[in-house]
Amino acid sequence: LKIEKISEGDLQLKVAAAKASRPTPTSSVPEITPPGPGVPKECAAWSGGWSGEWQAPGYRNKSQLWVRSVDKDCNASIASSGPMEWKTHNVKGGRISDVFCNRQTGGICRFEMSSDFSHLSANYSNTAGGSNWAEFTKVILK
Repeated sequence: LKIEKISEGDLQLKVAAAKASRPTPTSSVPEITPPGPGVPKECAAWSGGWSGEWQAPGYRNKSQLWVRSVDKDCNASIASSGPMEWKTHNVKGGRISDVFCNRQTGGICRFEMSSDFSHLSANYSNTAGGSNWAEFTKVILK
């Protein structure tokens, strides 16, 4: 057994590396309701699963965003990795904003769809000045 002191930064890097090496559970795939014919295509494109990795200096964390339904008014039922807490948010201008996404830090996320509907860009911030970003790609469900 070897015990050594490391800096806070090195500790965060080791924790992030350990989290990144964990497999993503597939048993937590929620039921997805396909969008109906009256849902605008720019809103319907959000439906399903999205996988990405939050990043900041010294920090990486794999994550998933699930959009289990989208209605004709572009109201999307979404949840992210971890305990599924479903909330409804409206898609406006290709964005879903003001998503409360970290209970511990009071963090807020904003997601923006690419023009070709292939990926989501995400930004996180909290009142303490913390911030990070992610790129999410569509999860192909079988």
